[in-house]
Amino acid sequence: MHLIHPGIEDNHPIIALVHVDCIVHAVHLMPVLYGTMIPHDFHSSYSLDNFNSFYVNEYAD
Repeated sequence: MHLIHPGIEDNHPIIALVHVDCIVHAVHLMPVLYGTMIPHDFHSSYSLDNFNSFYVNEYAD
């Protein structure tokens, strides 16, 4: 599995747009928890804001 995290340069996030024609297929992002527990009422729509790193399965197809 690959470990991914947001890029930071000069204390600002590195942002890029990906054109829809360049997307091959969707993948699951699995958050890196570092031993913490997720609350029962946690909604998945907040995942990108609350986790710093994710695992991506390179064989997901």
